Amino acid sequence: MLHPPNPGTVFGPHWLYKAICLPLLALGLAVAVSLAGYSVAQAQITIVVDSTQDPDPASSSQTCTFSEGAFFNPAPDGDCTLRRALREASARPDADRPITIEFNLPADEAVDGVWTIEIQSETLELFRKDISIDGGSVILDGDTQPGGRDSADGPKVMIDTNDESFVITVPDVEVRNLGFFGGGNLTIQDNGNPNDIIAGHDAIVENIWMGLNADGDAVVFRTPAQPNRMAGGGIIVFGSDNNIVRNNVIVGANQPRAININSGPGGASNNLIENNLIGMRADGTVPTPFVCSGGTFDETFWFGGDGISLSGSNNQAIGNRIAGLDLVRQPNDSGPTAIESFGNNHEIRDNIIGIDNADNKVGVCGSAIKISNTGTDVLDNVIYGSGVSFEDDNPTAMGFSGTTSGITVRRNLVETGPGRIYDYIGQTGEALRLFDPGRITGIDGVTVTGTNGERTFAGQLIVSECPNCLIDFYLDNSDDIDEAFEYLGETTADSSGNFTFTLDAPLEPGFGLRTMSTAQNPNVIGNLGSSTTSPNSKLYMELDIISVTLPMTALAGVPVSVTVNVGPQGATVPLDYLIEATGQNPATVNDTDSYRVTGSLTWPTPGTKTLTVTVSNDLGSITETETIEIEPAEDPDPDPDPDPDPDPDPDPDPDPDPDPDPDPTRLHIPIAEK
Repeated sequence: MLHPPNPGTVFGPHWLYKAICLPLLALGLAVAVSLAGYSVAQAQITIVVDSTQDPDPASSSQTCTFSEGAFFNPAPDGDCTLRRALREASARPDADRPITIEFNLPADEAVDGVWTIEIQSETLELFRKDISIDGGSVILDGDTQPGGRDSADGPKVMIDTNDESFVITVPDVEVRNLGFFGGGNLTIQDNGNPNDIIAGHDAIVENIWMGLNADGDAVVFRTPAQPNRMAGGGIIVFGSDNNIVRNNVIVGANQPRAININSGPGGASNNLIENNLIGMRADGTVPTPFVCSGGTFDETFWFGGDGISLSGSNNQAIGNRIAGLDLVRQPNDSGPTAIESFGNNHEIRDNIIGIDNADNKVGVCGSAIKISNTGTDVLDNVIYGSGVSFEDDNPTAMGFSGTTSGITVRRNLVETGPGRIYDYIGQTGEALRLFDPGRITGIDGVTVTGTNGERTFAGQLIVSECPNCLIDFYLDNSDDIDEAFEYLGETTADSSGNFTFTLDAPLEPGFGLRTMSTAQNPNVIGNLGSSTTSPNSKLYMELDIISVTLPMTALAGVPVSVTVNVGPQGATVPLDYLIEATGQNPATVNDTDSYRVTGSLTWPTPGTKTLTVTVSNDLGSITETETIEIEPAEDPDPDPDPDPDPDPDPDPDPDPDPDPDPDPTRLHIPIAEK
């Protein structure tokens, strides 16, 4: 229902409401009026900042126009500074709310269409004067400044915080279209104590720049002589609920992170962190080539700062783009993590990590996603060039630690990570460490079949039974890095863990499949809850290359060298080799990761001999058969040549079949004669 503004207030032409809205309401029509200088949800009071100065920052009583006994009075110089406007908005009674703080700074103080407010000292605050007033319902909007640059090019009003923070401890505050640099944080704080007057919540912070210069193309270090302090400031939600932080650009954040949801005593729940650019210039790009500094300051490196941290419960990080993260730090300290999650039941979805707005694949210098909580969904994120934390025992783009019950990790794409796609880090339950996702047993054109995962541990075969689990399929190539280039779809296993999946098209040469399994019932993966996702599988790729190298002829009784090569490199391991030869006992090499084995055979009698080699992996086997002619051994020469060739010609091609694997694991096959 629409509510008209009170007649005679600073903001709101009452005649416009009667002329436009009332006739339409009489017809039963819903009305949403938005005209220049007017909106239905208009302010009761508007405070206009008209000075870029910050005189008497330690004063606790100076306002712009508001008086209340000896507590609050207009400043004697008549200027309305940002600090005085915030104090007045904090002090006015609830009957004056909502309150809008606008700007009308002197035109001659703008530089290239931008005004800079210099904070001298002391924290900027929106506070609750006492328990008798709510103190909230305040809108602070830099785009209200007349003139200046187009708002699409950046904030018209920049605030040099001089290492001081802006702290909001009242509800229903909106801050937008401002730039902050100089080191201070923007903090929404709720102490979580019903008897405490500090209670900031239900705030909106949007279209804010933090840590950038006015042009939006460089980091402003808060203390130029001490660049290890970085740009400093970030957005902190401390123990506060139901806040929205969206469409902001934050660069160079250091202690705390760019956006830090801190549970504090208040709990910090139901906060939305959405569509922010972190670590990049205002246009969402990173200077290229981007190289991690190793921690030492050098002005030729780009220091994008730190990422996002979630604690509390039921918070969301959705649609953020994070790239170019790096910090000045000790050489052995880990690089900054893009998104780190503590607490419970968060959603981390549709974020792009390591790729800037110009599609430059630049990466981040720390881990992409780290999870240390329960009940969190990690869905549909895109990750490129994840770094690794030094403390992690398993390098992985997405890592989890703790009990991690109910952590769902699905449909995420990962390229050029530090090792694995998704795996445990630190101390994790034994059940999750040893659980293997769905095992593919066959790829026939577009038909994929499989069953429960399994592994051998401490000499015992462990089957990871996963009845009715969701099986996700990812495309990867044959290099040594676990990657997920494309999400190919899902299927559901039957009650025995068996599954079938149909690809859209046959796999291209050099590509295989990886799986991840998500339990749909509790106690499937150890004693963990439903919706828990396993680490990613090994690569499933069929063998389709085999070559057996041995000479065409040899003498009876003389050892013959045999070399077996299989491929492609990256085909599913482990491999089992079976070597069968005429007149010989079969020889085997089992459970090896080597794509090449070597050995020797000796035939004591002449004749045509056959050698058959079969190599098998999880997906099937491949066989090659070769023959060799064994000739009779020569009689010793009773009359040796009195003039042997003192300089025999060396073999110009000693290895006619060069090794396709430059560094194979060489295994010698003990083949015994029958």
